[in-house]
Amino acid sequence: MVIPESLHAEGTWRAQYSRLCRWHQRVRALVRTEGKRTAPQDELDFIFAYFQTCFHLKEWLWKSGAVSQAETDSLTNQHFEFKLCRDICNGTKHFKISEAKASVDFHFSIQRDIDPFEHPTAPGYRESYTIIFDHEGSRLAYDLFGLELRCFEIWNAFLESKGFISPGTLAYMPR
Repeated sequence: MVIPESLHAEGTWRAQYSRLCRWHQRVRALVRTEGKRTAPQDELDFIFAYFQTCFHLKEWLWKSGAVSQAETDSLTNQHFEFKLCRDICNGTKHFKISEAKASVDFHFSIQRDIDPFEHPTAPGYRESYTIIFDHEGSRLAYDLFGLELRCFEIWNAFLESKGFISPGTLAYMPR
């Protein structure tokens, strides 16, 4: 008996890229929300799903034969943002990551930043999220919305350089 191909694998790497674009749109909608609140747990779900989908695009690319594993490894290893993306992906998927398997910091912390001087129902109010991590002996912080956008831009630049997409393809959204 032959089992038909599963819907999750339909469309090779483009299916994963399409999912990445949809998660990107959902996260960007959180950034643009004015006066409307998304439940904080939903915001985190969107953010965590984005980083998991984002990091795993590399595997979809080489397993579908679009590029070599060496190319995707090179790309993700040369960008600090992808190293953070990997740690967020693995930390939110597996609860804890070992020190040996972390790209940057196995004990990173994601924090919700609340402005105590702004009322949550005020127009334009938005909580932000920060990843705090140790890097080369220094404690650093990175805005998760900025990190999300930067990872998306890097993937798009890579895919454009390969001729796989052009600006405006699928759900590509400029700043």
